[in-house]
Amino acid sequence: MRELTRRRALEGDRDFFWALRRDALRAYSEPIYGWVEDEQRGNADCDFDFLPLEILELDGERVGYLCVVEREDHDFLDEIALVADLRGRGHGATLIRGALQRARARSVPLRLSVLTNNPARHLYDRLGFEVVSADANRVRMGLS
Repeated sequence: MRELTRRRALEGDRDFFWALRRDALRAYSEPIYGWVEDEQRGNADCDFDFLPLEILELDGERVGYLCVVEREDHDFLDEIALVADLRGRGHGATLIRGALQRARARSVPLRLSVLTNNPARHLYDRLGFEVVSADANRVRMGLS
């Protein structure tokens, strides 16, 4: 498997981030919360401006993004998305394991929140994440 590289998101990545977020998450978000395109774009722009987003590249081509927020008592896997052609090929698991290693180096757990209807939940289960809490829409998970 070729290795993905990570780099800090730059202004020129804004439209890529939005298009991939919409492609990767709309099918899961819309049935639960609805989807108003302008509102979602505004949320994406705000997240792009304030979150520590990294762009994932394969052979110099943008293929995804990753956002891990370092908090005092844990790291939070805020979002991860890959282009459709790379989903289900082990790249996400590799990226999450890397985030877990960085959290362990800081001596903090890695936490996340996933929509109940998102099949990524199965990946988190396989990687050993445990349910911390859940409600009708989200499952919160963690791994030390």
